Amino acid sequence: MENAMAVNATLYVRDEDAAVWDRAKEVIGESLSSYLTSHLRSIVNSDKAAANGNERILLRFRENSLPKQVAFNGKWIIAPEARFFQDDWDESRTYTALAITAHNRVAVFRFDGQKEDGTFPGARLTSYDTFEMANMASDVPSELIANAMEIRGIPVEELDI
Repeated sequence: MENAMAVNATLYVRDEDAAVWDRAKEVIGESLSSYLTSHLRSIVNSDKAAANGNERILLRFRENSLPKQVAFNGKWIIAPEARFFQDDWDESRTYTALAITAHNRVAVFRFDGQKEDGTFPGARLTSYDTFEMANMASDVPSELIANAMEIRGIPVEELDI
């Protein structure tokens, strides 16, 4: 174990819950401590993200015909509901949405439409380090990036000239 620190924590389980804990040990197959820590980390990260104005974004879609679900903490700058479409860019009627992740990455979500159940039948999620890197991608409309940058606010570049 890397950087492991021994911490003793005692968890008291009610008698009526003992069978659940015993079965969980069998089902999980790994240490309950690791399993619980993973879930606690997710809860703490979500709480920290929410404190910074982020939310848990859950996307359910089909990618290469296979169902997929992904979630991340961030905030939509241009949400899927906005149905961003650039007429002169893509004749297939592909929509694009853009979020900023809790790690300050640019998440671009491309989709063909949305079903009544909230799923996206044909979609792809890609993340980039910066707006500029997203703009260099051939399948990301420049107008989407420009709009998102304007909505978020353009930082002033201080020049020493």
